[in-house]
Amino acid sequence: MISIIVCSIKPDLLSDFKANVLETIGVPFEFIVIDNNKEQYSICKAYNVGATKAKYEILAFCHEDILFHTVNWGEELIKTFNDKGIGAVGAAGVKLKPCVPASWTSVSERYYRTNLIKNTNHKKVKSIRKDNDTENLSDIVVVDGMFLVTTNTIWKENKFDEINFDGFHFYDQDFSIQIIKKYRIVINHKILVEHLSEGNLNNSWLKYSSVFFFKRKQDMPVLIGDYSKNEINQSIYDACYSYIFNSYRLGSKSQFLLKFIFKMLFLKPFNRKTFSAIKYFFK
Repeated sequence: MISIIVCSIKPDLLSDFKANVLETIGVPFEFIVIDNNKEQYSICKAYNVGATKAKYEILAFCHEDILFHTVNWGEELIKTFNDKGIGAVGAAGVKLKPCVPASWTSVSERYYRTNLIKNTNHKKVKSIRKDNDTENLSDIVVVDGMFLVTTNTIWKENKFDEINFDGFHFYDQDFSIQIIKKYRIVINHKILVEHLSEGNLNNSWLKYSSVFFFKRKQDMPVLIGDYSKNEINQSIYDACYSYIFNSYRLGSKSQFLLKFIFKMLFLKPFNRKTFSAIKYFFK
């Protein structure tokens, strides 16, 4: 059935998460909780340790700040993995990942695929983005790590990289790009997930952005769908802009950023965002 693996640091969130799972999953399962107040693992180390303890074939790697709004969502996961071509399932992700070390959300929202309730500024906002209205599965290339489900068999072939990613960022993008080489990654629109917090882009995020880029730059861009050259270039431009200004916000003006400023300059030399990127670098 399903092994639920959680890296926990907040007992109150974990308690609420466990109660929610008990009420909603609908199939036999087990909790494997890594107490990271005690262990002090990276997320990759915690997930790999947790997976080695799993007795079920389906592995659901979950942040403790999510809640399920679908009754019997476990049955939906089992049905999804009956398709052996599927390697991972999630609640949020993207269909296009440019060769830029930015968040997956850095491209236009038209490329997002989600079945999610977000908590933004203390308001709940439902985000449903599908490939089409008749299908329950949407294909993506990168899945958000808040809810990342795979199988024990696939995990053994593609363990989380705890050597390069010894923190808490970019592990999901790295894992996704490895998985998508052989399998489909999908959003199951019959499983609605609420995320109680937003991502935290900090200096650790900035560090692992470059680690991710240098490891995976030969594997990107990666995309699903037919996009024009202009659409792909626009996604590169948007991702560069997002990455550069998140770097500035975190106090970084490293020479590494010049690579992405030059990309912006090449793609749109007279755009005001390009001028802004250059201006702030030399400010």
